[in-house]
Formats: sequence, C-alpha cells, structure tokens
Amino acid sequence: DLKPENLMVTPDGLVKIVDFGLAKRMSGGGGASSELATAALPETGAGMVLGTAGYMAPEQARGGEVDFRTDQFALGAVLYEVITGVRAFHRESFVQTLAAIIEDEPEPLSRHHAKAPPHLQWILDRCLAKDPADRYASTLDLARDLRQVKEHLSEAAPVPAGLTASAPRRRGGLGILAVGILVGAILGAALPTLRWWEADQIPPQPPKLSRLTFSGFDAQPAASPDGRMLAFVSNRDGTDRVWLRQLADGAEVPLTDGLDSSPRFSPDGSMVLFTRFERGRTSLYRVATVGGEIRKVLEDGSEGDWSPDGSTIGFVRRGSEGAQTTALVGIVPVEGGREKILARLDDGGLFGPRFSPDGRWIAASATNFGLAESSGRFIYLVPVDGGEARRLHAAVEGGDHSAVAWLESGEEIVYFQGESVAAVSLSDFLVTQGASRLVRQRVDTGESRVLLWNPSLTSVIDLAGPGWLIFDGADVRINLAEFDLAQLPGTESQVLSRGSSSDRQPVYRPDGEGLAFSSNRSGNLDIWVRSLKTGEMRRLTDHPTDDWDPAFTRDGRLVWTSRRSGNFEIWMAEPDGTGARQVTHDGVDAENATPTPDGEWLVYNSGNRDSPGVWKIRSDGSEATHLVQGTCQWPEVSPDGRYASYSINRGSGLVTVHVVRIEDGRVLPFEVRLRMSGGLTTAGRTRWMPDGGAIAFTAPSAEGRHGVFVQDFDPDGSDTSASRRPLVVLERDFLAESFGIAPDGSRVTVAGSKTVWYLMSAENLPDLVPPRRGE
Repeated sequence: DLKPENLMVTPDGLVKIVDFGLAKRMSGGGGASSELATAALPETGAGMVLGTAGYMAPEQARGGEVDFRTDQFALGAVLYEVITGVRAFHRESFVQTLAAIIEDEPEPLSRHHAKAPPHLQWILDRCLAKDPADRYASTLDLARDLRQVKEHLSEAAPVPAGLTASAPRRRGGLGILAVGILVGAILGAALPTLRWWEADQIPPQPPKLSRLTFSGFDAQPAASPDGRMLAFVSNRDGTDRVWLRQLADGAEVPLTDGLDSSPRFSPDGSMVLFTRFERGRTSLYRVATVGGEIRKVLEDGSEGDWSPDGSTIGFVRRGSEGAQTTALVGIVPVEGGREKILARLDDGGLFGPRFSPDGRWIAASATNFGLAESSGRFIYLVPVDGGEARRLHAAVEGGDHSAVAWLESGEEIVYFQGESVAAVSLSDFLVTQGASRLVRQRVDTGESRVLLWNPSLTSVIDLAGPGWLIFDGADVRINLAEFDLAQLPGTESQVLSRGSSSDRQPVYRPDGEGLAFSSNRSGNLDIWVRSLKTGEMRRLTDHPTDDWDPAFTRDGRLVWTSRRSGNFEIWMAEPDGTGARQVTHDGVDAENATPTPDGEWLVYNSGNRDSPGVWKIRSDGSEATHLVQGTCQWPEVSPDGRYASYSINRGSGLVTVHVVRIEDGRVLPFEVRLRMSGGLTTAGRTRWMPDGGAIAFTAPSAEGRHGVFVQDFDPDGSDTSASRRPLVVLERDFLAESFGIAPDGSRVTVAGSKTVWYLMSAENLPDLVPPRRGE
C-alpha cells in the first residue's frame, strides 16, 4: 500500500516504508465502500478493489491480478506527487479517480517544472504505464535508472544550511528533498539534501554506447594520451597483431607483424609497448607509433605498462612452480637494465598491469584459470617502493574483472566485472556468455558503485578523454555437435543444439542414449539432458543459483557443481535430478567432480586458496583427502578408477596435463605438453578414452585450428607425444570449449564456441577523467 501516508522520514533523513496491509490477500468475501480498502479488513475476496485510490495501478482498480509491477505504478504515482506537488490521478470522487487511473495520463512534468530531467520523465512514464507489460520487467532495472537520476542530483549545488530534512516540503514547487530521500530509500541509501532545480545547468545526457569495429576479431584497446588514436590487437587477417585506429575518421593500419597483443601507449604517445609470443614464450617489445624497428624491453614478460614519466616499465610474468601457478610483478628501465621484482603472487592468471597516476602503485586483475568461483574476484595493488601487495575486492559478488583504468585523482579505478561467476572472461580470451557492469571503486576504502550495465563481457578498458570510455566486448555462441569417430578425424557432425545460448560441458549417460550438459537457455544456468533417440530436451536442475559441470555414476546418478549453498560445492542426485544432496563442504570452491566406476569416490578440484588442488571424497561426504596441491583444473577419473588426469596452466602459452594415482596421491611421471600458438585459443580439458589407454584433450593443431586430440597414456612416464592424433578438428574461428566421449568410444560431442570480439565506446560518463599524461 505504497502512498505518502506510509512513508515516514526519520530525523537523520532515512525513509521507512510502513503498513504492509496489502502484502497478503485474505480469504472470504465482501466489498469495500470507502476510499481505503486494505487486506486488514476481515472479508475480502477475488475481484475486490484493494488499495488506496490515486495510487492503485489499473489492474488493481479493475480488481485484477497484481504483482511487483503494481508496486512500480504506486511508486511512480508517489514520485509524481513529490515532484509536482499534485496527485497524478486525483479526481472529485473515488469512482472518478479509479476511472482516471484506468483511462487518463497525468500531465507531463514539464508543465510544472521546465528543468525536470527528461530521464526522470521517462522513468515516470514507464512506471505509470497502463499495461504492466510496459513497465519495468525487473525492479532492478528501475533501481538502476533511479540511481542514475540520483547521481545527477548529487552533482548540483548544496542546500543552504537552514534547510534540513525536517523542513516543510514546498507545495507547488519541485520537492527534490523528498525525491532524494525517497530515491535513496529505494536504492538503500539516503540522498543528500539538494536543490539542483535552481542550479543553472543542463542535466547530463544518458551514456551513449556505440560499436567502433566490426571485423569480429578486435580486442584489448589502448587510447593514446591525446585521445586521437587507439591501439588494439586483431586477428582479422589470421595473425594476432597490433593495429592503430584514428578515432576521428576510423582509418586503421597494422603496426606490428605478430604474434602480438596487449598494446599500451607511452605517456607522450610516441611509442607503443606490446607483448610478443615467440619460441614458446612471451616477451615485451616497443615500437614507434609511426612504425619502424621494434626493440625488446624485457625477456619473459606477459604484459606491461609505462610509468607516468615514461622511464620505467611495470610488468607481470606468469609461470608455475610445480603444480602452483604464480605471477611476478616487477619493474624494469625502458632503456634496459636490471629488473626489480616487487611481488611474488600465487595467482598465475594475473593480467593487465596498470601504473597509478602518481607512480606509487601497479594494479592488476586476478584470474585463476579454470576456477570460476575464485577467479577474477579481486584486484591486486602492488606498491612500487616496496611493501606487501594487497587485494581489492568488489562490493558486489560477481565474476571476472577486466583490466582496470585509473582515474585522474589516483584514488579511484574503474573496471568491468562479470555479473555471474559462471560467466568468465579470461585474459587469453576464453569466454562463456554473460553480461558485465562498470564498477567505480576507491582504492583506499574499497567503496564502490556500479555506473553502467554492459550486455557483453569485457577484458580491457581505457579512457580516451573525460567521460569517454573505450573497451572491448564479446558476443559468444556455444553449441553442441556430435561427431562419428568411425573415420578419423571426425568431420561430419550432427548438430544437437542451436541458437545463442551457451550449451557446454557435455557428458554421456552411462547407457549412451542421453547427453547431459550445462546451459543458460532458461535464463538461468542449469543442467539439461537431451535424448539422443528422440531429441527431447528437459531440465534436470531448476535452482535459481548456478548449476553446471555434470557427470554420472555408473548406475546413472547425477553429479554436478552447484552454488545453492552460497559457494560452489559438489552435489549428487537421482538420475532424474530429484533428491539433491550436498557432498563437499569446501566452503570456497569445489568443482569439476567425476566419480570412480564403483561410485564410492568423487574426485574434484578445489579453488580454496588455503588448500587448492585435486581432492577425493567418498560419495557420502566423508574422508575428504588432498591428492594434488596447487592450482589445477578439470580432474577426470580413468575408466578403471585408478587414476585421474588434470591440467595446469603454466602461463606464457603452456598447458601441461598430468595424472595422479587416486589410491595414494602419487603423481605419475607421465605428462602431455600443449602449446597455445596465439591469444585466441585454449587447451587442456581432458577425457579418458573408454579403454583407458589414451587421454583426449582440447588443443590447437599445428595449423592453428582447434579441436579434440588424443595421446597414448603410459603410467611409467615414457614420452608418447608421437602418438598424438586428432579426433575432431573444428572449422576455423571455432574453439573446442569442452567435450564428452560416448561410453563405447564411437562418438564424441563437442561444445564448439565462436566468439566475436569488437571495440566499443561509451560517452557521457560524468566524472570519469583520465590521468594527465605526457606533461
């Protein structure tokens, strides 16, 4: 029953919403004859008019069905009254007021106040729409729009000291005091008392988003200090190289020969620093923006950035120590000299180093490859003059961070963050579908707020000028196709799923007649199953949190990873998805479980920073045992139940596959080494062939095409690389994101991923001012 009488302002300016008399419809019959009819009356029934005239939605006035959009209408009516001083639909009688709600439109805000922001009128028009379908589909979207209005108000002149929250509201005038307080209540924070309507200024325009490139292979943008040029990496001609683009006319030319990535302009704009992949490792080079000879800056550097004065390069070096992936953050003189290591971190996925404007800090985003819950949820701040690195966490739960961009003050950063931990954008461009939000965050207190919603994922951002953000975006499609392996390599396929959903992590049922996979096709991440006989698809899990990475015991019970307990844990259920129960209690991140053939043990991976690695646990949840310590991924149990394969991303394009004996945790001397030839591939997801004599894995071919390959397994550790052979090689520009092998080994289903990368521009973002460079 949202109305002014039910909104109370506390002495400290907070709003309390009181009287929830309409929260539940009561049983019985009867009628309402007064202006106010609430569910507190002893006799009400279906078709009753429940609410307060003037604040009812049309569906309420008709006695129809109501939902959350009905409250949006009431909020719109209250806001209209607060702003204009008059009721939106008030008439002489109760019946006339209801008729006005159903048929009439309120006068525009401009009739009362010419300076009312247009965006506020848009919000009211949508809230007060007659048809509920024309209102906000999600109140979260309404909150975002209100937050934008609130931010515009906060830029205005302050209220004189004599006007306080207890001052009377100006009837007939723009009651922005109440607007601010009410909007603050809806957003969960009170708005400071303001009088922006008296400020002689034009309200800021809403953000303008536009696409800059269309080749489908453009990413990692960097803006020149003068904002006239972009450097970016593109694979549009088949080779990853750095390109330059004039922002004024859109002219583009290649700057380097490849295989290159991660460009960054020098403070004076005359040079571009970039990463080159050569001879199985990455190094940092620089080249003049006009072209010419390239010069090596640092051997074995993953990414770098210029110091504000241009004399020093800050860098990240990714690597591994045993099963633990690591990253070093350091500095080195531009003209050559001895490097200085500033920090040694246990996060091999560290990327995007960025110097602060005063040169005191290097910020870098963390991505633990393959560990969705622990990946990319924080940013490292490494002091340049020594001292311990610290982590900066976003205030809102979510997935990966992009690289950061510093603001002029040096006290704040901005970055994109995936909305879901299941939507991961890695620094080497492996992407699963999702959206992201632009976060502005203070580096001292960690206080943050969301500025913008982005329908795609982003890996790199930069500021080209005040209020002008440049970033990359990705549109991804992951579909399933089944290949017959009668002729190797398999080339003919049967498409099992189509469309724009992400259908991945396929696994065959033990009888070979069904295929389970994870999918967001319902709008939520769930486990689905497809009958390979009839083609029927149905959902096995329907919990509102993330469910993914399915597996089956030999008797058909479902094993999967779920976030329904608050973090990712291993769960089990009956074959039809009923009787779900939690098996692990890792407390942080347990994923990627596969059972032993007898169903007694589950082998899984933990992203818990205190105890990462491969674990085994009995199916009843007892005897959790650490098998392999370090940052590992994707364990897979062998058909005989004796071994488990797993992968380690060692950085610089190297992934290794290993095997551990499940009984005692002994890591065998066997190893598969996989080299990623460029930035647009990934490797290392494994499955065992049914006879246990070979291990299949995702990898790129020597020609750069991606697919599923197989290599013989020798427990004694002899080199079997000569036996490597393709099972399925996909079309160009497709990645084998994950795959499943039929129990009889005759078929393989591949989740083929195709990602379109492009550069985007966002303008009209108030207060986003880049650091001064080149002065």
